[in-house]
Parts: sequence; structure tokens; C-alpha cells
Amino acid sequence: MLKNKIILHIDINAFFASVEEANNPSLKNKPIVVAGKTKRSVVSCPNYAARKYGIKAAMPIFQAKNLCKNLIIVSHKFNLYEKYSEKFIDLLSEKISNRIEYISLDECYMDVTNLVTEKQTPKMIAEKIQKIVKQELGLGTSIGISYNKFLAKMGSDYKKPMGITEILNNDKVKKIIWPQPIGNMYFVGKSTEKALIENQIKTIGHLANCNDYDFLESVFGKNWEHFLDNANGIGEDELTYSYGEPKSVSVSKTLLTDTNDYSEIKVNIKEFAKEISERLSRYDLVGKTLSVYVKDPEFKLHTKNKTLKNYIYSYEQMLVVFLEMYQKHFLDMKIRLVGVGISNLINKEPEMCSELFDKKQHKSTHKKNLYDIADEINHKFSKNILRVGFKSK
Repeated sequence: MLKNKIILHIDINAFFASVEEANNPSLKNKPIVVAGKTKRSVVSCPNYAARKYGIKAAMPIFQAKNLCKNLIIVSHKFNLYEKYSEKFIDLLSEKISNRIEYISLDECYMDVTNLVTEKQTPKMIAEKIQKIVKQELGLGTSIGISYNKFLAKMGSDYKKPMGITEILNNDKVKKIIWPQPIGNMYFVGKSTEKALIENQIKTIGHLANCNDYDFLESVFGKNWEHFLDNANGIGEDELTYSYGEPKSVSVSKTLLTDTNDYSEIKVNIKEFAKEISERLSRYDLVGKTLSVYVKDPEFKLHTKNKTLKNYIYSYEQMLVVFLEMYQKHFLDMKIRLVGVGISNLINKEPEMCSELFDKKQHKSTHKKNLYDIADEINHKFSKNILRVGFKSK
């Protein structure tokens, strides 16, 4: 049992500019800024190629052009940014966890305490998030990992782009947080920074060790203890969940080459079914509309759906349906991507247990209970080590 919670702060790097690059690949690796196009406009968001020239947010456009003669200026597309933000949160909720506190278009907190095991560390979860957000949306993320929201936020700012920073004990607070300039501290504005520096509080460590409480109150007001606590690594760990249960759960994989090798594809579908079953169990959900989808060598998407009579959630039941659907619709087709999913989800209520399984195949509640036990054990050990057998006729 973990003593502290594990909180992630996930921040999309150079969000506006990164979305423009993802939406228009011809912009990749070129210096671009998102801004207005009048002479008085300022830079809203430079990409990392532009930052190499010294271009920063809030810099006047004329100054940015002087620093980089071939700078590309892209106008804001707020509807596009909102769509990518929604996709970002949807992706995290579906693939990782719905224990999310939405902060803004490009950042959120996530409580992953229940996902951490001996075989799945917080860093491994963060790496998985970075991988899927990059693969699915083309966006880079920096992630801070800690036991409270303040330190997680500071961690995500510590290494950019594509950084992962763990601050999980007091020694890391002293090593990573204390040496930083006081202006780097979350919620410390320019006027507050100036007042602190004038009184020799130049780093977060200086603030952490300040015992002139009257002075701190004069600078921070009635919230001075909150800032002092934060500087010492103490902060809030309760998230305000702003995202509900997933509406669907799916897993896909882009294959190395175009193939119609069923044995290779079957192995992938088995892994997908295991992962989907684990996620459904995590949220106590069941579903009855199953999907199998592929992309052909030209990356054209082909999808087939099947709605069952009864709700299911177990690995074995989903696998049977997924394989039957694949064999029926895509067996001889060369593909580059394969994926499966389940939708039409509802909560698994105790009173509906008798309806979860086809009575012709599963005649007793005893068999249903075995499925529950097997799923719980498999989830605990992060492996599909226990399965329910079927009696031969």
C-alpha cells in the first residue's frame, strides 16, 4: 500500500505551435510562431525551432522577425486547439485513467495511485502517456510526478520538451525545487518576486527556510502559510475530477510492415483483449458493442461493429468475438494497423450479474464468480495468469 498519493501533472509542450505542426506536417522542424499578423502583434506561442533563435512568448512580432528572417507566422485557430485538447483528455481517460482534473487546454492533473504496482512504476506510466499522446496526436508532453499537485506542477516545468521529473521525497524537494529562482515558483508573480528578492529571498529554498512570518504575510497576505508549505514540499493532493467514465475502450497498433499473417495479428488481438478487460474491470464497466478495425496499406480505415445480446467484460469472451469478427471480415486483407474496442458501456451492477453471460454457455452464478476472481487476480499481478476453463462436450 502506497503511503502517499501519486499525482501527475501533464503539460503539452508549446501547445498552440505543436498543434499547428501536427495539423500541418509541412511546418515540422521549421521556426514558427502562433500570433496575430499586425505590426503590433506579439508572439503567443513559439515552437522549439523558433526558440533556438531566442524567440519567446509575448515578444513583439517585429523583434521576433529580426531574430529569425525565415520565421513563419501562423494565425490562431482556437477551434482547432479546443478539438485537440478534447482529444488529449479523451485519450488519457480511455487509455490510462479518468481520475483527471482539467486545468486548461494544454494541461491536467491525474491521480495514478491505483495504477502503481511493483511492475508498473510511476515513471513507466508517465512514459506510456508520452508515447500514446505522441503517437495518437503528434504532441509532446512534459510530466511531473509527485505526491501533491504543487510539486507535480513544478516537476512538469523542470524539463522541457518531453521531460519526466520525479519528486517523490524530501531530498528531491531540496535538490530540484529549492535551488530554483523564486520567480519559478507556481503563483509567484513579478511584483511578489521583486519584493522577495529585495529581502534576499532569491530562491525557493530561501523561502522554505524563512522564519520572518510577519514579512511573509506582508508579501503574500493571508495565504502566506500556503506558500511556505509549498516551498517545503507540502501541498494539496485532492483532485477535482472533471472527467467521467470512458464512453468506449479501444486499443490499436501500427504494424511494422503490411501483412495478412493471421498468426501475428492474432497475437496482437489477444494482447488488446487483455488490456481492454483490465480497463473495464478498473472502472467496473461492461459493454456489448464490439469493434474490430484495420487500416489498409494506403491507411484507409475499415471498421466492423457487432452488438451482443448480453453485456460482457471478460478477456475470454471478448477475444472470441474479436477473432470471429476479424476472420469474417479481414482475414485475407493486407493491413498496416489493427485495433479492437468495446462501447455501449454501463456500470456493472450486482443485480445484473445473471444477465452478463449467455445462459447456454454459462449456466451458473458460480461460473460468473470465477470470472470475477480471475480478472481480479490477473489485474493484481499485471498478467493474464489465470483463466476460466470450459467443460468439453
